[in-house]
Amino acid sequence: MYRPEWLQEDRQRMKDMDRWYLLDGRQKKTHKFHGVYTGLFAISKRLELEDRIEKAFEANLKKIPSWVRRD
Repeated sequence: MYRPEWLQEDRQRMKDMDRWYLLDGRQKKTHKFHGVYTGLFAISKRLELEDRIEKAFEANLKKIPSWVRRD
């Protein structure tokens, strides 16, 4: 029997799965696992770490004056 207190946990799980799906690029039709959520939890730590690194890089890049950067 499904318990009402599980609802919030299930909603958070689906938000996480949707986030990992997008971070892995599976929304692209050319992705090997397009349309498949299987295996996302196994790579979730890597996806989250890559996302944190990218955000930190972008935040630090904003702090560097444009005349110093080599873009």
